[in-house]
Amino acid sequence: MGAEANGSSSSLNFLIYGRTGWIGGILGKLCEAQGIPYTYGSGRLEDRRSLVADLDSVKPSHVFNAAGVTGRPNVDWCESHKVETVRTNVVGTLTLADVCRERPRVDQLRHGLYIRVRFGSSSRVGSRV
Repeated sequence: MGAEANGSSSSLNFLIYGRTGWIGGILGKLCEAQGIPYTYGSGRLEDRRSLVADLDSVKPSHVFNAAGVTGRPNVDWCESHKVETVRTNVVGTLTLADVCRERPRVDQLRHGLYIRVRFGSSSRVGSRV
């Protein structure tokens, strides 16, 4: 499957999409630090069969989606490649949510994250990104 699994056994088993991105990489590091078993998905968001294969193989308790087209070399790419961007970032995300909905073992699909922003000595929890 080409995915990486790490951590100890528990009732948690995370499947993370977006390994090569900043957020996906951090999610994996957080799982390692907390001892939470996780696997990076090898499927592509625009390929339903590959997502089904990932979920059937990993049998995750939770799925985190940090994958998406961000534009290379910069975000202007997304403006000139709108079809590809929408296919992955919108349709692909909805496909992943639908595949998760079909599997009663998957408790939650997490897209985005809550952030904590520090201002001097105080901190506040930001809104969902």
